[in-house]
Amino acid sequence: MLTLPSSAIEKLDQPEDISAQSFISLLHVYSMYEGEFQDYLIRTISGIPTNEYDKLVEMLDNTEQYDGPDELKKFLEILNKQGYYLASEPEYGYITVKADYEELMHKLKSKGFSEAHLSVVDFFAKQNNINWSEWHEMDDYLLELESLIDNHYEEYDEGLLRELFMYMDNYLDQYLRTWDGLETVTEQEKEEYQQFLKNHPDSVYWGFINSIIIEWEENEWRRHGDYIFTDNLRFLFDERFQNVKYEDIIRISTWPYTSNTGATYRDYSSSLDSNLLTNLKPLEIVSLYAYSYEKEDNNTSTSLLSTRSPKEELFDDWFEIRNVGGIALTDFTSDNSAVVSFVNWEREIIISVELVKEAGVWKIIQ
Repeated sequence: MLTLPSSAIEKLDQPEDISAQSFISLLHVYSMYEGEFQDYLIRTISGIPTNEYDKLVEMLDNTEQYDGPDELKKFLEILNKQGYYLASEPEYGYITVKADYEELMHKLKSKGFSEAHLSVVDFFAKQNNINWSEWHEMDDYLLELESLIDNHYEEYDEGLLRELFMYMDNYLDQYLRTWDGLETVTEQEKEEYQQFLKNHPDSVYWGFINSIIIEWEENEWRRHGDYIFTDNLRFLFDERFQNVKYEDIIRISTWPYTSNTGATYRDYSSSLDSNLLTNLKPLEIVSLYAYSYEKEDNNTSTSLLSTRSPKEELFDDWFEIRNVGGIALTDFTSDNSAVVSFVNWEREIIISVELVKEAGVWKIIQ
């Protein structure tokens, strides 16, 4: 049996006890009934005289006083009780059913729900009115979603965050038009995305969108057609990685961790010439260390340690990180210091490796 919106609110637990699923389900119930009530409205008003319809339109701000057909009067009473109202759509020439999200937020606030939850309701109300064909306007929703998550990240539980990041995926796919089956990137699209990068240099989306544009340009401005992975964006909201940039978040799925490690090892291990390492990034140094360590090449691995490094072993199973660690993140804490963190798919840190730059080369401290 379907749960009515009014019943769903009454059954809500206290804010500290409610699950993300229950809260999101409430919002979906409100959205679903908006559509159901709209269908019923269309069927009902199609059978009334024109003068009754005109009278209803005139009384949209005071439907409690409407004295037309009994079926329609009863329907208006149900709408009011369940938290909906009628609104005029002059652009299309008809009236529609709208969920009263302001009333919903008032009821939730009276139950003790925080501003963090009320902000989700407000966001949900706005996204329900999205015109998905207006792809170039999706950046407004993306930025609003970024602000919502950034302001309340620590207050939302995992389930609610997962729901919000799902919306982020959808908005980005629509904004970048990966769902439209379009291969060629048009001049209008190029201009739109370049303007976004210019206007929002501090946005969490900057590195992501910039990396996509670079890929397209290298592919003669053609979309590659693959699914766009946005999982890495989640880390940019995590205070543990506050200095990490999008381009410094790398998926670990191979051994060694970086593609150039094998070739670098062959050249460097035979000479230990530090000049071969000057252009390597912190993760590449860690990858080289791990590779030489697992090969039991003590000369090479120890040469990658800083003079400040402790004598005890750093880690004893680097190969296993590839299996249990999904992501490597590099946090440049200064121009000459960095931390490479390996995290699993649950975003739990397996190990963090500190590095310092000595004579132009990144060296491992611990």
